[in-house]
Amino acid sequence: MKHRKNCMQQKIIASNLDDIVKYAPSTDKPKIRACYLSLPEHLARENKKFKYATVERGGTARKFGSSVDWLRESSLVLKCHNLETPQIPTSVYRTPECFKLYVSDVGILTAMMGFEVKQPLVDDQMKGFAKGGIYENAIMAQLVARGYSPSYYLPQPNQSEIDFLIEKDGSVVPIEVKAGNNASVSFDRMLKRDDIEVGYKFVNGNVGRVGKKITLPHYMSMFI
Repeated sequence: MKHRKNCMQQKIIASNLDDIVKYAPSTDKPKIRACYLSLPEHLARENKKFKYATVERGGTARKFGSSVDWLRESSLVLKCHNLETPQIPTSVYRTPECFKLYVSDVGILTAMMGFEVKQPLVDDQMKGFAKGGIYENAIMAQLVARGYSPSYYLPQPNQSEIDFLIEKDGSVVPIEVKAGNNASVSFDRMLKRDDIEVGYKFVNGNVGRVGKKITLPHYMSMFI
């Protein structure tokens, strides 16, 4: 059954690549394909933003920007912008040139990474940044499915980022995603702000609340 499911996911990836060949502008086809196939590498690193140089050495927004737009408009990827300041409306504080890309389906992402990553992921034996990237992708996709338009935030260049920010009930809500259940210094610091009423931390653990911080297992992202 596992091999059958993996085979189906590989067929979906092949179908996505076929759609690029069929529907993308002729001059952009190889660039769009390269951007799409670079996503596992992006998500396996601790990147603060999407880097065109990861797609191709010396790559620039001028060369690949329209390719990113095509992938987003085709719903093959999800785009998450950095915010200059965590205030509402978040749409006016987004930094156009600073963003991350996620695969629209996390199962497809794991298939793009290779079948061999799936068992270690299920057994919680996977190590490194790739594991965190998979969990981030899963939560991003769930938030979008819930109707949110997530952004992310870098408090200071030398501080850890806030994984996601959403607008909920008229205020900004920070969200932290952990593959395990380790500490989140920047997230905890942000919860001390007077204009932040609550924050969600998704972990490999149980439900809990301490002050403004609500801790939930990953699967409960469907309920916020």
